Amino acid sequence: MEEQQEKKNIPTIQELAQSAAASYSMTRNGKKIDRVEHAQSVAPDNYTLLPQYTDRMISTFKHNNEPTFIVAHRGTDFSGTQAKKDLVSDWNIIIGNQDSDTVHNRRTKKTERIIKGLMSNNSDPIDIFLTGFSLGGSTANHALVSSQFVRDNVKELHTFNAGSSPIAVNEIDKNSKLYNDIKAKSIHHHIKGDLVSDNVKNTYIGKHKTYISKKKPTISQKVMKLLKPLLGPLGTLWNLKENVEDKLSKHSLENFTGM
Repeated sequence: MEEQQEKKNIPTIQELAQSAAASYSMTRNGKKIDRVEHAQSVAPDNYTLLPQYTDRMISTFKHNNEPTFIVAHRGTDFSGTQAKKDLVSDWNIIIGNQDSDTVHNRRTKKTERIIKGLMSNNSDPIDIFLTGFSLGGSTANHALVSSQFVRDNVKELHTFNAGSSPIAVNEIDKNSKLYNDIKAKSIHHHIKGDLVSDNVKNTYIGKHKTYISKKKPTISQKVMKLLKPLLGPLGTLWNLKENVEDKLSKHSLENFTGM
């Protein structure tokens, strides 16, 4: 599952996913200087974290040799300092209520401010890529869809297993300029079988790329597969547990960071 971007100034799918993964560092406990240091340690090679455009919601990275920036929206962090707010937003995604969700709207405004700051501090043209995983994919997409300023100044949006609603459908007119502008800049990456992003094709405008998970089973999973025939009635319970673990594995950002 490897895809390389050959054009100059365009980050690879792996680098975009790694940026989304690095954004989780900012919800760790401790001082910001320590969180920034950790985020930089797991950032994609040749990219530097910009602390002045980074907080617990969004992290911004600059390529070391090119005028290329990645603005990464963080996904849900169940163990982080923003867990409760993230879960409220996750529920709003499920019921298709992103437009009224506080986190979605705050991140849109933050994205606008980041882009304005990057543009004002660079006299030459720059390329800005917007990305996010799960909840972050939903908020990044919301920023592009709801803000013309973001659409006008972002080169591409890439989401990874973006959170989608099982009941919502896209209501933007397919013949409208808005629809075509969003479609031209949006690429949504999805692992087949991931429940969180299962309805992404019906709710997210743009190109959709579906992949088969290449994550290998752990040693414990291999052992339990061999023992399952001996479990008798417990085999049914194990199948349920196995199915849940399989779905969670397909949602993992690791499916993309190692591409």
